[in-house]
Amino acid sequence: MKFSLKPLLLLVAAVSVLILIGSFAIRSYHRHAGVTHTGVSSQTANQILPASLALPDTASDITVYVDFGAAESEFAVSEDAFLAWCKSRGWTPTRISSPIPYFEPMCPQADTRSVSRGYTFVPPDGDGVFDAERSRAAFWTSTFP
Repeated sequence: MKFSLKPLLLLVAAVSVLILIGSFAIRSYHRHAGVTHTGVSSQTANQILPASLALPDTASDITVYVDFGAAESEFAVSEDAFLAWCKSRGWTPTRISSPIPYFEPMCPQADTRSVSRGYTFVPPDGDGVFDAERSRAAFWTSTFP
């Protein structure tokens, strides 16, 4: 009986590739799973936010939450910097014409703050608001249905 190493080597190679792919998938998932930062700089926030949602360099007092498929952030920013940020992302802010609720990451349901002067904006798969009186913006995105 003749013994061939070729099938064994192919099996070992296939299993090795599957393990490698699995380890990258697990690492990618856990890299951003349930990460929350409060009071951080834009440089710190932008390290965990998807590049398409990177905050303006002038943003400060940032709260950011990132989970697999979802991101939320609330931050201080001037109106001019906010409008420039939206433009750089290709988002068209809409001026608020009547008061709307303000939201921020993990905002209590009983929060009654509203925005009467500012903008709404629509990041990919999400929603956002800029409060011009407080110079604060907040958004959430989610790829989950």
